[in-house]
Amino acid sequence: MKVETQKAGDCRLKLIINAGPEETRPDYEKITREYVKHGRVPGFRPGKAPLDVITRRYQREMDEDVRQQLIARFYRQAVEEQKLDVANIVDVSDVLFSPGTGISFVLTVDVAPEFKLPKYQKLPIKINTVSVDEAGVDQSMATLRNSLTRYEATDTPVAEGDMVRIDYTATSGGKPLAEAVADSGRFAEGTDFWMQAAEPEFVPGINGVLVGLAVNDTRELDVKFPKDFANEALRGVKAQYTITVKAVSRGVPPTDEMLLQMTGFESLEALRERVRENLQDRAEQAENRRQRHELTEYLLKKCEFPLPQSVVAAETRRVLRHMLNEMGQSAEDSEFIEKNREAILSNSASAAKSQVQLNYILKAIADAEKIEVSEEEVSSHIAMMAEYLSTRGPEKITPKQMRERLEGGDGMVLVRRDLLNDKVIEWLLADAKA
Repeated sequence: MKVETQKAGDCRLKLIINAGPEETRPDYEKITREYVKHGRVPGFRPGKAPLDVITRRYQREMDEDVRQQLIARFYRQAVEEQKLDVANIVDVSDVLFSPGTGISFVLTVDVAPEFKLPKYQKLPIKINTVSVDEAGVDQSMATLRNSLTRYEATDTPVAEGDMVRIDYTATSGGKPLAEAVADSGRFAEGTDFWMQAAEPEFVPGINGVLVGLAVNDTRELDVKFPKDFANEALRGVKAQYTITVKAVSRGVPPTDEMLLQMTGFESLEALRERVRENLQDRAEQAENRRQRHELTEYLLKKCEFPLPQSVVAAETRRVLRHMLNEMGQSAEDSEFIEKNREAILSNSASAAKSQVQLNYILKAIADAEKIEVSEEEVSSHIAMMAEYLSTRGPEKITPKQMRERLEGGDGMVLVRRDLLNDKVIEWLLADAKA
């Protein structure tokens, strides 16, 4: 076999491969024997048809099988001989094969980039000490108490923070708002609509009108929707609302005794301590995320190099799928996606490029420092993934089923990559703090 390599761009090579008949004959003869053994020809029992009959009937299929087998074999051999770190096969072209002349073909491959690592020991990452003060604990306790508030009907006028059930209609320019603005949606009218007399307001100025009203009171409200209003169709629109109060419910925060009963703690001191621990954990996690972001941005800035196009393209598709899944499937989401298509694609491509660049940097550091991910770590992570999905879905997923799902595509590769990246980043942070 002869291999000629030609540079075809950044991180891209063409492999021109030629192999003579003496190298291809064993594969051709093996596949021929398989067709003779299993090929079906009318008038002959399986395995009894003469070779020339089999060849005439299955020549095209035989040649294709031989070509595929030879391409795979000589590709592996060429990569090993040339010591290439292939990221992806981009194209196979100019394939010529015959039993008498052998095979020739051209492979276009993307290869891993070659680059020099910057100094990565003792990185200048800012390390903040995080702590929780009593004011933060007090605020979280108040938030917890408010979240457990129950609402009871009241005959008194609406006060700020009350839940209010209203009927409302709106007009604009003398027409019902639904006619004047086609996409006004739920802002055009509503019956038995529950809202809270608190920020953020359902409609600009509505809280000021509701506060002080009693059940069955009706008031008018003139509104000019701001230019940054959530419903784009209503931005800058003037409307007149007629609002009737149907019912009022007022929040009754739980007493200390009820709070302890609802949260399962024996004392307020124990509850405060748990709240403090949770706040400390969240603060430490936020600080860790900040440190990781600073570290990765530093590495990306200090180590720039060309990237394999096919790897970036694949990562872009993955990032885009994840981004679209996060956005949801509602009509509002679909409208947002359509209006911001170019920005979404651009952001996905930019994020993918940075991620691919970071993957190569962290892999190089892992190789230099002999950092590896063990099978035990992989299995533990898969078990956590299975448990997480089981809590969110209708069916329980076992770790074995989770692994089978991952092995069905590139899932296991991504799991190992992400675990290795995480391990290297934690090593770098520990080294920076030492």
